[in-house]
Amino acid sequence: MFVSKVQPNITVAISEGTVLTVQGNAAEVKSVVIENLDAANTLTYKWQSSDDGSTWTDVAASATLAPTEHIHADLSAHVYHRLRASGNLLISVKVDVYQSFNNIFSFVNL
Repeated sequence: MFVSKVQPNITVAISEGTVLTVQGNAAEVKSVVIENLDAANTLTYKWQSSDDGSTWTDVAASATLAPTEHIHADLSAHVYHRLRASGNLLISVKVDVYQSFNNIFSFVNL
């Protein structure tokens, strides 16, 4: 079964800040699709992870998302993930969360 949670469109400020935090447990797979809805501005972003919600570690170096493009990220192995971004633009976010029980995945509400 495929079930999605679509977040309201999020305005990203011109200076870097946290625009999205996804919380679950380490056994969950959090599938996130982010789309740059702006036709002119580039989104600069990075994912961070945490086991306690206080101490954050960069998952990878900062990256960019060109106008009208989208990215897909599968997040797992940590309880918290957050997206830090800048760009003075609007993004859309879709999150699917699956929890594994004996290799069977089922949707978990956010």
